[in-house]
Formats: sequence, C-alpha cells, structure tokens
Amino acid sequence: MAVAAGADILLMPQDPEVAIDAVYSAVQSGRLSTEQINNSLERIWKAKNKVTYTNNLLSLWLNIDRPKSRYAAAEIVRSSQLTGGDLPLKPGKSNQKRRNLIIVDDLLNCNFLHRHVPAVTIPQKLGYQVQLADQNNVILEQNTPDKTLLQLFIRGNPFRGTAGLNRTTQELIQKLLNRGSIEGLILYGSSYVLDWLRGEMPPNLPWTFSYGQMPMAQAIACKSLFGLSDLAEDNPETFL
Repeated sequence: MAVAAGADILLMPQDPEVAIDAVYSAVQSGRLSTEQINNSLERIWKAKNKVTYTNNLLSLWLNIDRPKSRYAAAEIVRSSQLTGGDLPLKPGKSNQKRRNLIIVDDLLNCNFLHRHVPAVTIPQKLGYQVQLADQNNVILEQNTPDKTLLQLFIRGNPFRGTAGLNRTTQELIQKLLNRGSIEGLILYGSSYVLDWLRGEMPPNLPWTFSYGQMPMAQAIACKSLFGLSDLAEDNPETFL
C-alpha cells in the first residue's frame, strides 16, 4: 500500500521478508508496474549521488555544525521522545547504593559512549555509579545493588528477531524487573525493544525513549527522566 501510494523506500517494515514478498507479488500481479519500481530506483539513485561526493559531504557537515542546526536537531530529539510511568524519577536516600547500568550491543563499537557523555555524568551527579556491559557479557551482571537506573543502547533491526535483545539480556531485564531493582529506564534507538519492554515493566516505572543515541539525545533523555532543565536550551555546545 505504501509503494502504491508513491513511497520509494520502505524503512524498517515490521517483517522485511513479508514486505519484500508483498511488493514482488504486487508487481507480478500488475497492481504495481515495473515502470513505477524503476522510477523509484532512479530517484533513490539520484538522491544517493547528491551526498556521495566529498565536497558535498563537507558542505553538508559545515551547514549542520552550526548553532541553529544544533538547536533544530535538539528540537527534533525532544519532539520524537516518548515517556511513561511516574515521571520525574526522584532518587531516594543518598546513602542507598545505586548503579547506572548501561547495556550496549558491543562495547568495542560504541563511539557514542565515553567517560564524559551525559548518560554517564548526569546520573553520576545524582549518586548513580556507572557500570557498563554489552550483550556478550551481560550474564556477569548478577549481583545487583538496591536500585538500578537501566540505560539500553540498542539499534533497531527487524532482521535480528525479538526486540533486538538476545535471550540472556532479556532474562536479566526480566529478573531485575521482578526484583523491583529497576527504578528508572532509558532506551535509546530501537522501538522494537520499547514494544517488548512495555509488556514487561510495571505501568508506574519511569521511562524515557529516544530514537537517537548521541550525547545530545542522552542529555535530553536524562534531563527528562529526572525532571531537570533541558541542556539543549542551556548550552548547545554541550553536545559537541
């Protein structure tokens, strides 16, 4: 239906194999014409050519890396953000042990994380000690403190099966939820994981979802979860 309405690209359909078969069958049956598919391919090719040359990429970056562009990007992040549960999250007693458990796909390939990014520094100021894990070693995360802020950096990928999480990670999250250890949750990237989490977590658990994973998105998500002022309005240079 999307292609018949004029869409050139189907971005991350829920079931890619079904989508591919549906488009193929529609062409075979005559509902979609070969000419329409070829025209879409031509437009896609022209669009890609506009950004594949070095000079164009440099020009694009110079235009993006400006205060107005960063403000616009922050507004997009804020507008697309989803939240739920009893917000804002208010950490309890300062003497209670808390951790900021950050789980990523692969610790060796996550350039959006380092010691000074908002996902680490903002919770740290509120008494959360950072603990990093990826889906290959998350099984080691068994001894939990009283309370956990869980941050998941998982890219959406409909080809990877349920939610983009492996079975070990899903079981860990379910165990933490059952214990009542998770007091707040931030998810970056995958709406598929969000769909799964909504069926697992209690309705009052404070949570925030952001499509972005970059420091700007981290800052806005953390500020939203804890009810703090928006860094995007305070100083756009924070996100560089």
